[in-house]
Amino acid sequence: RVAEAAELTDGIEAQVAGVFGRGSWSHAAAVVRLGQIAAARGDAAGARRLFERVWNEWPEADDALTANRAAAALGLLGLEIDAG
Repeated sequence: RVAEAAELTDGIEAQVAGVFGRGSWSHAAAVVRLGQIAAARGDAAGARRLFERVWNEWPEADDALTANRAAAALGLLGLEIDAG
């Protein structure tokens, strides 16, 4: 199923950014999902790059944390746990 998900989401970031706007909440959600798929495929470096993009490119107020940034943070923590 992971390979199928990777195939079905090919090009999805550009499509979502085109429809909802680059930097939109939906764009961030797509990047998080791509990171999750990369992690599931065993591509830790690719997953880290995607999760870090969400964390760095979608800043928030100091007292806020949206679902996308929280998911990116959890993804990064999961990668650290898997790395030992």
